[in-house]
This record gives sequence, C-alpha cells and structure tokens, in this order.
Amino acid sequence: GQPPPSDESLLTQWIPWTWEEKKDLYVVGLQEMGPSSNREAWGAALLRFLNADPRGRSLRMTPTASILAGKSATRRPEDAYVLVAHQYMWEIGIWVFVRSAHARDISNVVVGSEATGLSLAKGVTGRQLGNKGGLGVSFRWREVPLAFVNCHLAARPDRLHRHLRPAA
Repeated sequence: GQPPPSDESLLTQWIPWTWEEKKDLYVVGLQEMGPSSNREAWGAALLRFLNADPRGRSLRMTPTASILAGKSATRRPEDAYVLVAHQYMWEIGIWVFVRSAHARDISNVVVGSEATGLSLAKGVTGRQLGNKGGLGVSFRWREVPLAFVNCHLAARPDRLHRHLRPAA
C-alpha cells in the first residue's frame, strides 16, 4: 500500500502526457493503496497530473514528443479534467475523470461496491469485510451508458471457481 509517487511525472507510465495524446475520459482503478489517507492523496495526484502543463514535467522526451509538447503549450479551459465520481472500499479505489467540456454531457452517475473479503466480522456486524471485492461506477455520457468495475479478488488458484461465477 503506497501513496502516490512524490514525482507525479512517474504517472506517465500509465497516462499519456501530451495534449494530443490525452483522452476525453480516464478511469483509474487501484488496489493495495494502503491506509485510508492514501485514497484522497491518489485522487488529488491523478487530477493534478491530468491538469498539469506537460512542459513543466521532468520527463525523458523523445524528439517527437518534444516537438508535440512545444506545439501544445497552450491549453484551453475546456481541456481541464474534472472528477466525475470515485468510490473506495478499504484499499481499493476507482476514479473517473472527464475533460470539463464534456462534464455537462454526463448524467445518472451511480457508484457501488460489493465486499467479498473476510467473513469473520459478519456474525458481529452483519457485514462482510471489504478487504476484497469490487467497485463500480456507471453513468450516461450523452445517451451512451457506460460502466466501469475495479476488482480485488482472492489470489489463490483454489478460489478461481468463485471468480468465474456469474455476477448476480
């Protein structure tokens, strides 16, 4: 369980960093984030990274990337990213970001979670522990329904049959 990297340019391993490469929508799911304080830190780091000026990042750039970065130095306000939704459960998280120009086209946002972890507390609290399970975010973008799921399931091969069961 690690906090986000202090050098956020390391996120370029996951997310394109020039304006020309950036997409309209990003969904990021993480597992094993560590303590609950890391949840907000990851969300804030991802949003800062998406909205950072690529010229200010300390990256090893290829000549082509360097040229593209120079061409894309001016960014319009509608290119900024905003958080559509996020959901957490223990050390699992999911975030959905969209360019602000598209935010008005998003409706019917729903988040949910299903804990499938340790059942030792179920007798006392009536709830399954959320150290394993799944998170989901769904919404309509214009008239297109979209849904995204992030799962952190038991790793042992003898539990594979549980992972392959149809979801209800």
